[in-house]
Amino acid sequence: MTDISGFERFRKSAHKLQSNIGQIGESTKQTILERGNSFAQAQLAAISDNFKAESHVSGNSVYIVARDYTEPDKHIAFVEYGTSVIGSGTYPGILPSTWLYDVGGHGADGWWFYKQHETKDMRTGKRYHTLGQMSRHPMWNVRNYVKTDMLNIASEIAKSLVFIR
Repeated sequence: MTDISGFERFRKSAHKLQSNIGQIGESTKQTILERGNSFAQAQLAAISDNFKAESHVSGNSVYIVARDYTEPDKHIAFVEYGTSVIGSGTYPGILPSTWLYDVGGHGADGWWFYKQHETKDMRTGKRYHTLGQMSRHPMWNVRNYVKTDMLNIASEIAKSLVFIR
């Protein structure tokens, strides 16, 4: 014997899902935007107070961008992918084709640089030695968080909008 009331509930839920599919998509994008941005802020704050996350929706895509105050940050790539011989092989994803390690050919000796200078003459700053840095990949972590959480978000929203009891 077939349970007619169960089938009827299923039919109503399927119809409601179909009629709310646009709202589910928009709500999912907005929730991903909010959760992804919050996660990105935490990832970037753990590295530096200067890094901020900015997010927006364009079409069917959600963008989360690392910024340094008001401009896209030029240095986040060094943090994301790592540098020199220390950073080589530490990024978990696929590198951009233009990213190269140890472009100065410093090798295991590393190099010196000046920091905290107040004039165009960098030698007025403090001198530091480095061998490079490992990838800390905050944006890769954001990507994985959003990718993992996206289906859960869509499922939660669909359940809240669709299921009839």
